[in-house]
Amino acid sequence: MRTFASLFRTHPDLHAALATACGDDLGQAAALYAAGMAAGVEAERQRVVEHIAAARDFSAESIARLTKLTLHRIADVEVFNAPANAAFVAGATWYLGETLRRTATGVSWQYQPVPDGYADARDYYAQTGDAWVGAPYLLQHPDGAMADPRSLLKIAVIRREGAVVSDGLAEFSK
Repeated sequence: MRTFASLFRTHPDLHAALATACGDDLGQAAALYAAGMAAGVEAERQRVVEHIAAARDFSAESIARLTKLTLHRIADVEVFNAPANAAFVAGATWYLGETLRRTATGVSWQYQPVPDGYADARDYYAQTGDAWVGAPYLLQHPDGAMADPRSLLKIAVIRREGAVVSDGLAEFSK
């Protein structure tokens, strides 16, 4: 398992751009998520991160507002997965995760790269059933609770229920 420090060594441009936009503490978490993103949306992603950083308060209320905005902006899973929405989804995912990291005890970002021999994270999951590879996620120590904010947002869009996000994050003790 790699920490985001090792991702910065392999993605220094992402760390530098996001640290400039958000300040180093926010840039690290954003760069961690950005490392799992497809290339080609750097400028738009940076604008989204700048916007989120300017309006951040990292409160439970902000999670509810962001979830409501996501459901308003994203009609279905096809729109969620569309390249045109990649920066919005990345920014929303990072904000959800960073809010949880800042407000719950013992939570940290984690990242496990896709091992050699697999085409991508989907291929790895199809062959092993391990969904925690190829994208950043949150882990709480010592309880071992895990959360993938992007998946929570995606499920909320599929079900059209904002409570999916807050319910999914509720297992993390405060």
